[in-house]
Amino acid sequence: MSTTPSAPLIRPLPQARLRSPVGLSYAVVFLIVLCALTDLGGLLLAVHGLGVSGSGAGHDADGRFDTFYSALTWFQVMTALPAGITFVVWLRRVRVNAEVFRPHGHHHSRPWIFWGWFIPPVNFWYPRRIVLDVWRASTPAGPGGEAPRPGLWAINVWWVSWLVGNVLSAAAADPSSDLMGTPGFTEAMVFMIAYGVFDMVAAWFVVSVVRGVTQMQDAMAHTGPAAPGLA
Repeated sequence: MSTTPSAPLIRPLPQARLRSPVGLSYAVVFLIVLCALTDLGGLLLAVHGLGVSGSGAGHDADGRFDTFYSALTWFQVMTALPAGITFVVWLRRVRVNAEVFRPHGHHHSRPWIFWGWFIPPVNFWYPRRIVLDVWRASTPAGPGGEAPRPGLWAINVWWVSWLVGNVLSAAAADPSSDLMGTPGFTEAMVFMIAYGVFDMVAAWFVVSVVRGVTQMQDAMAHTGPAAPGLA
């Protein structure tokens, strides 16, 4: 039976060289944890909103809900934007490293590391595919030549949770204290809670993926067959 790889994939670029992803990974993890904390804040605020709405108060007379919701939205944007940018920078670095470890193991060219997040409909699967290829290229092959399943499972849970969370966020109505006590407000709070849960799950698993890929690449660079070292 032939052992030739089944898919080409894309031609590696000649300038691929190893660079350490360790420092970037610390920044990514820190920013994602901040995002998860804002998700937790949103979840708690939604639970509070449901309690006030269900108490018969009718609406939040002093406007505290609207004030907290506006502040939370600002913090979510201020943490999500740098977290997303830093994650993409980290992903590009580990992807280039992965080309050194496994030159022919990638389905998509480097520009898709950025554009794959924005261009529909491929933004529903290209980023996941790029991360999967990086994970496989960064992992010492097992007896069957495949990357360990737990890592691939973590990537899938992260990606599905992140997609579902974004769909819920887009579908949720913008809540207002003036709607307290109405079915519309209750629905918005339920969507807000569900979004927070899925986004925190996604944060947990993407942190595990970032740490796993970083640790594997650092180990392969220093102890692998060629041990080229990291710049």
